Amino acid sequence: MVAVDRPSPVVQPVAVTPTIQTQQAEPAAKPVLVAEANLPAELAPADQNTAQTPANATFDPAAAVSFKDTQPPALSATQPIKGVLKDEALQERLSTLETALSKGLMNAIYKREILEESMQYAGPHLPEALEQQTEAFNKAEHAVKSMSELLNVMKSDGGVEALQEHLQETAINEATGSEIDADGVYGPQSDEILRQRIQNPDATYVSPDDVFVYQEGEIGVDGGTRMEAQANCGPASMAMVIERQGGEAPSMKDLRKDVGAPTGNRNATYGLDANQVMSGITDTLAEQGINVTTELQEFSSKQSSEVLNAMREKLAAGDDVILLTSNMGSGGSTGHYVVVNEVKADGTLVLHDPQEPDGADTEQTLADLEAAMSRRAGEGRSTSVISIRAVD
Repeated sequence: MVAVDRPSPVVQPVAVTPTIQTQQAEPAAKPVLVAEANLPAELAPADQNTAQTPANATFDPAAAVSFKDTQPPALSATQPIKGVLKDEALQERLSTLETALSKGLMNAIYKREILEESMQYAGPHLPEALEQQTEAFNKAEHAVKSMSELLNVMKSDGGVEALQEHLQETAINEATGSEIDADGVYGPQSDEILRQRIQNPDATYVSPDDVFVYQEGEIGVDGGTRMEAQANCGPASMAMVIERQGGEAPSMKDLRKDVGAPTGNRNATYGLDANQVMSGITDTLAEQGINVTTELQEFSSKQSSEVLNAMREKLAAGDDVILLTSNMGSGGSTGHYVVVNEVKADGTLVLHDPQEPDGADTEQTLADLEAAMSRRAGEGRSTSVISIRAVD
């Protein structure tokens, strides 16, 4: 990375829980209880809806012929399938994967318990070891949560459609899940994503060490003013994305200067438009040898579902996402930038909102988003989704 002679933004690291100290003694070893796992009961019959079967399927559901290119269910959960499955073949395959998921969940729970116990034997002497142990605990905690949710879906009677919808809606920070067709047909794509979730539950893990930038953090620092701060949601969001992309973010004041936005206490419009935000990110990273592409999508006040789907798709592809709409937290400004971390199944947004000093990973509901989009439309403006993608 090319060094840039600029002051760093005033940032606050996202809080990491739990707070631990360095291990001083080894707890007594515990046996791995995978062999004694109480495996879940047999799944209810999966939804056999074939009304929307993909055009490239290797069978004719109307004629009820056999699957010419479909192999018998693999005995191993690590072996992918070919073609599509239904009836007994589908049931056996899902049962095999559910068994593997149950074992993986028990291992994750065991690992989390060992880490929790080891944290009781601590001393404040090795910060690097502390950081590594905290990261390990957070990943184990995430694995338990994500695998538990997946197991609940597999044990439900929602069938293949419910499973595919869950995989799609939880495809955060991974390039899988966004293209699954939830039509009740189980084939290689769904199988590959499900196997990866079972074998690598960290696929959707977001590091808690992510940088958060408070938009008022530069007031009185290096000449930062309140006039800048009240409209620094744009530069703050830019700084967070620059750091996420592996760059070193300059100060919010310098980001303003670079895109031609006002600084100081002039009588001017201090807010940045979407093009300034995109160019500021791409130009700053390019100076440091990091190439990214940006995309701008605009939506009317009646397109909240389209906004959610667009953000899910971009997050699933590994992009960083900035949302521009009215202020959802205060209901005030009709133009406010936030960094989107997650879109939950019910439409709840998990955001880095720079308007508050503790705005990391705040949540806003779908109703909050819809109200914000309506307020912004009242000013004759659209809601915008900005996505940023790394280029090799």
